[in-house]
Amino acid sequence: LIKQKVTVLLADINNVSGVSNFLREAKKHPGVRPLVGVEVRNGDEALYVLVSTSQKGFAAINRFISEHQLAAQPYPVHPPKLEESFCIYPFYKVSALKPKDLSRGAFVGINHRDLKRLPLSHWKHQTQQLLAYHRATLRHMDDFETHKLLRCIAHNCLITKLKPMATAFSHDVLTNIKELLISFEKAPYMLAQAQNTTSHASWYFDFNSPQNKTSFTGDMPRGMLRFAVSNSSRGIRSRISRGILSRFRKLVRRTSA
Repeated sequence: LIKQKVTVLLADINNVSGVSNFLREAKKHPGVRPLVGVEVRNGDEALYVLVSTSQKGFAAINRFISEHQLAAQPYPVHPPKLEESFCIYPFYKVSALKPKDLSRGAFVGINHRDLKRLPLSHWKHQTQQLLAYHRATLRHMDDFETHKLLRCIAHNCLITKLKPMATAFSHDVLTNIKELLISFEKAPYMLAQAQNTTSHASWYFDFNSPQNKTSFTGDMPRGMLRFAVSNSSRGIRSRISRGILSRFRKLVRRTSA
């Protein structure tokens, strides 16, 4: 297992702002298989992690996040089925639930600390839904202390009044991959499930060509531009006209100076 690629998932809370830098850095490390997703939360309450396996899945997750943020609506306890993506619930969130309560195709993430509690749970028989999942929010325990102070600032409270769910877990630290593999020696099917689930993920992004400058460099056909303007509202056409006129006046002043 150690000789195979290590899957690293970036899942920021309710946003995807770090994805481009993450994918760019991942290209420099052939032994890393990058995955991107979103950790969905309502306030401090973690609900689940949505993981995309392709650009289509990433777009679907973005639409789901954007719809709720624009409408200022809380996220559902169970997400809808999104194309080319899957959902991971943390074990502590589903320990009281039954397998039928989860979304179709969803998984339960088990970290090395959950392995001690799993034998006492009815989830121990659901081997097809369990996968090895280790969160690495912090580099080390010093980061955890700093993290708690920052969360106190965010909540405007004393550290003694900070609720446990308002912070990451103290064990969510970077761990040596060999140590993680050893901790799952008695549950190899969870490692296999994690590898099988992520092995078909296909991510490619071309960082060398512009992604958003086609219409600003004169490449857009004039007919398309005329169509876009003619189908715009009167207010939009007015703003476009004012913008063009303003730029023309500036150009005239510059050339006459």
